[in-house]
Amino acid sequence: MEQKNEDTIQSISQTYFICRNEFSLISFSSGHIDYYNPFYLFYRDVEIALSLLNEEEKMIIQNEYFTRSNPKWWESFYSKKKYEIKKEKAVKKFVRLFHEIH
Repeated sequence: MEQKNEDTIQSISQTYFICRNEFSLISFSSGHIDYYNPFYLFYRDVEIALSLLNEEEKMIIQNEYFTRSNPKWWESFYSKKKYEIKKEKAVKKFVRLFHEIH
């Protein structure tokens, strides 16, 4: 996998969790959603990019980067080689979509 895409999606994932937590705290304390809040905007853009992936791509991205699942979750679906190929394509597509949106 291209290291640049891997670094980018890792950064997006980490920022997503920070934004989600910050946005949730702000929304909860104020009682309303500020749709111009940068935490919300980042969170929303990640969600939009995820929604534009097909189901298989979404499963790969979510399990690898956005949930804390078993690191070997993919073994019941794919061989290692097939998984690496599908993961690389999914990451590349997600990063491209995110940059087009954000």
